[in-house]
Amino acid sequence: MGISPNSTFIYVALPGLKRLAIYAIDGATGNLTQQGNSFDASYAIKQLVMAPGGGVFYGLAPDQGQVVSYTLNSSSGLPTKKANQSAGLFPTYMVLSANAAYMYVLGLDTTWFTFLAVPIGIQTPPSTGQDLPPTPRTPT
Repeated sequence: MGISPNSTFIYVALPGLKRLAIYAIDGATGNLTQQGNSFDASYAIKQLVMAPGGGVFYGLAPDQGQVVSYTLNSSSGLPTKKANQSAGLFPTYMVLSANAAYMYVLGLDTTWFTFLAVPIGIQTPPSTGQDLPPTPRTPT
């Protein structure tokens, strides 16, 4: 689930259907109104991350090993698929840097991550599939 930075829309991933549902938020009551039918996401999106500017959001599709970018229509909230990029084998979690310049994607067993340049599909990733150093564990 993701919310637009101006709190106008909520986006809900429906991975089993490979669709996204879009809801408008009533600023006075907080009530949600679905915006038409759900949108064909083309991928089984399981996580959404909204870019700080609100014009783009990213979906993580672990089963397909992809990060998918969507541009947003500011008035209707409807997304348009922009690009997709490989995020390694079984990516499980992603985070966008505060300046929206880089996406970090963690792998299934948390021993590797993928580093993607943003916007997805336009720039070449500086590196991919880096192993993380072992994390020291402190006895409790």
